[in-house]
Amino acid sequence: ARACEYEGCQVKALMDEMVQFPAGEWYCPSHGLLLAARDLVSLYRVEGDADWTAICEIIAELLPALVAKAEARERGKAS
Repeated sequence: ARACEYEGCQVKALMDEMVQFPAGEWYCPSHGLLLAARDLVSLYRVEGDADWTAICEIIAELLPALVAKAEARERGKAS
């Protein structure tokens, strides 16, 4: 099991229910989505040209797993 590394989060779950970021940190799906969204906004709002390579990497490599795990967690709460 892994604990979410977001400050103050108490979520602990199996590794396949958590999301590992490229730098190695583990987050629950909710906090993973929040952090990915923050990263996307900060990359987009940078002064000058946005870093589209980094933005595309987050969208292509990180978000699909985050969305799938967040949806699975929500389905689990509903049952």
